[in-house]
Amino acid sequence: MRKPPFLGDSGPNSRAVFAHLPENSVEWDIWREGGRERKRKREGKREREKEKEETRKKRKRKGKERKNERTRER
Repeated sequence: MRKPPFLGDSGPNSRAVFAHLPENSVEWDIWREGGRERKRKREGKREREKEKEETRKKRKRKGKERKNERTRER
């Protein structure tokens, strides 16, 4: 695996901190696992956002149906 390019961030898991490490070192594996963890979190967040959007659409649809029923009753 190629090393990632240098990034300007300066957190404990930044690429700058790990740029000097050999690719087969334990620290390198830890850094890569951190990246995977962040990716999983992002994907989970996207899933939750999709679910929220779907429930919002359902609620909106129900509201429209109720409104139509009320207008039919008149």
